[in-house]
Amino acid sequence: MDFYGQIWPQVRDIVVKSLMAANLSVSYNPNCFELFGYDIMINTEGKCSLIEINASPSLSKDCLIDELVKQKMVDEIIDLVNPAEIN
Repeated sequence: MDFYGQIWPQVRDIVVKSLMAANLSVSYNPNCFELFGYDIMINTEGKCSLIEINASPSLSKDCLIDELVKQKMVDEIIDLVNPAEIN
């Protein structure tokens, strides 16, 4: 299965369409950001289906894969947000 050619475009499409559908329900606040957790199922043919979207996804690190994936995600969020240094 080709992740970047087959899976990732479907995941991106699911995320974009869900955010567009909820656009009016998500309040605008330029001083903060919100992290959503998407649960997506991939069948044996490579078709992606949305299971649910979590407004408060778990960031616990109960196993090695949690540590690898979630810590990298948090690091990348901090890089994107680029908070000002506090002196």
